[in-house]
Amino acid sequence: MTYQPCELERYLMFTAVLVLNTIVADGFGLFLGTFLNEINGTFIGAIMTCFMFVFCGFLIMFSHMSDAMRGISYLSSHRYSFEALVLTAYDDSRSDLVCPKDEMYCHYVKANTIMRELGVVSGNYLFNVVTLVVHFVAIKVVGFWTLKRKLKMG
Repeated sequence: MTYQPCELERYLMFTAVLVLNTIVADGFGLFLGTFLNEINGTFIGAIMTCFMFVFCGFLIMFSHMSDAMRGISYLSSHRYSFEALVLTAYDDSRSDLVCPKDEMYCHYVKANTIMRELGVVSGNYLFNVVTLVVHFVAIKVVGFWTLKRKLKMG
């Protein structure tokens, strides 16, 4: 559909971000499962996931967020995943996208146009990956701490 280039490096970078995002989500589930009871964990987990998606820049673009909302978005691991995925697909000297010959005007031919629309103009892939790793370590430590506490309580 968007003629993504078949480059092994981009594929591995993209997959690495998805794996990191999955591991962070696993830690989040571990934390909620050990901190809350089953009913509350289910609903709080769904609500928190919705907030993370809203503040990641996908549903509400960064350019449309207020300063307070933009500040809150830095707490969402999905923000860093979204930004890293966009950078993987459209950054790093990406060639122009294909414009069909029957189209008079193609707005999204340049990768920079897409990145600007998504609010990922000055992103850094490595920073986003490191931040995801920090989220992963933090949520796993908290999750295992709450698991240990729950096991001690019986």
